[in-house]
Amino acid sequence: MLNEAKKKNHTPPTKIEFTTDPRKPGVKKELNLHNQHTFYRSYLESDQYLPPESIVFIQFLDKDKNQEKYKDGYIPAKVDWCFKKEDCYETAIMFIDNICDQCNKQLTMEETYRTENHNTLCRNCYYKILGLKNSRLKKSIEKQLLGNVL
Repeated sequence: MLNEAKKKNHTPPTKIEFTTDPRKPGVKKELNLHNQHTFYRSYLESDQYLPPESIVFIQFLDKDKNQEKYKDGYIPAKVDWCFKKEDCYETAIMFIDNICDQCNKQLTMEETYRTENHNTLCRNCYYKILGLKNSRLKKSIEKQLLGNVL
């Protein structure tokens, strides 16, 4: 897949800093991101296996990239798949929009809460929903977050 993306997309790879936890020193690596796009799959080659559905954090090292809306500088991404190649792991990622699914507030990494249904919520919305008893209102909100509303 990465080779196909390289053939189709003639733009040079984007230099990034990659980590599984930006709060830990010494776990950041500089890599190339191929097919960089916020709505489609992007690819990177890493020296470590990254399990599908795990969250990684990307920081663009190119100064012309738009990072101002991310307070801590890191953009979260979800690993789609990861395959062992000869000397590295080819990994596909999808960027996660760090916006509360309930109130649309822009979030930093520390403010982000994930539900068991993989929704992204701010602290306020997370605890409001958590505090609701198993009522029709709580079920309606959960269905709305899943997109199951007619």
